[in-house]
Amino acid sequence: MKQNIEIVRGTTNRFEVSITTPTGALYDLKEGEFVVFGIKKNIADDEYLVQKKITTSEAGICLITLLPTDTENLECTDYYYDCGLQSGKNFYNIIEPSVFTLIPSVTRYVSS
Repeated sequence: MKQNIEIVRGTTNRFEVSITTPTGALYDLKEGEFVVFGIKKNIADDEYLVQKKITTSEAGICLITLLPTDTENLECTDYYYDCGLQSGKNFYNIIEPSVFTLIPSVTRYVSS
């Protein structure tokens, strides 16, 4: 299901992604399974601008954390993101790509 996200560029953000079975039951990641969260300028691009690999879940929820450095140098515009669950070599399931919008702020993150 599409779910657009809008965040302020260069800020810390946390998103929860729930994993459910075909029957709707919550599903926890097993050893060797992972969820990949990726942001691209265009869906067809080969290169990710941001990519996170999540290897743990609790009660069917994976926590994705974006740090200020993940987005501080990106242009404020629309991008695309999705999440995929990979289990072994023979299973990969993905949510439909959605719009990921970066909006500007007055103040900016100051790197050390």
